[in-house]
Amino acid sequence: MGNRIVLCPYCLAGAELVEGTEIYGHDYPDRKFWLCRKCRSYVGCHPGTDVPLGSLANEELRRWRRQAHLSLDPLWKGKPDEKNLRREVYEKVAELLGLKVADAHIAKFDVEKCKKVVSLVELAKEVGKAGGQGITQEKAFRNMARDWAKDIQRKDDDEFLERAFPESGNQENKVVGGFHCGPKGCKPFFGDQGRDDASD
Repeated sequence: MGNRIVLCPYCLAGAELVEGTEIYGHDYPDRKFWLCRKCRSYVGCHPGTDVPLGSLANEELRRWRRQAHLSLDPLWKGKPDEKNLRREVYEKVAELLGLKVADAHIAKFDVEKCKKVVSLVELAKEVGKAGGQGITQEKAFRNMARDWAKDIQRKDDDEFLERAFPESGNQENKVVGGFHCGPKGCKPFFGDQGRDDASD
């Protein structure tokens, strides 16, 4: 392992590479963590390396990352062709949030992106219900762009997304982070023109 420098995003202090005992009270074989002792923010490393999985997270962000995993993981984990299904799900996350696929990892998300993932999975559940028994939650999520544009135009879509993303209510016909926002709320934006990729 080299002389990698990892900074805490909260206090900008240098994080320290530690064993799992520093955080959890017991060791994780082949797994180390970057820890900010001042903020108690931390992140795990890729197995056998000192490469962080994402950004250091404080208690609030860790809670939302866990919630995002709890929402997203059932869409692919334990299912046939799990590896390819996981890739498809995260490609859809990237599309819906207006991110590059390489950046569509929960360990890299901030609180707001985690909240959007949770809200989008909940929306996929509603889409699945509206589509009948032939549309599973996983299919609804992976194909949300197509379904949204064609046959799942529910009258309360705007109301749902306005509740999910209240900060977008004041936007007027603007594409923000992969969402087309108007006075009534936001819907995912799937065109190539006008997309705001500032969050990449």
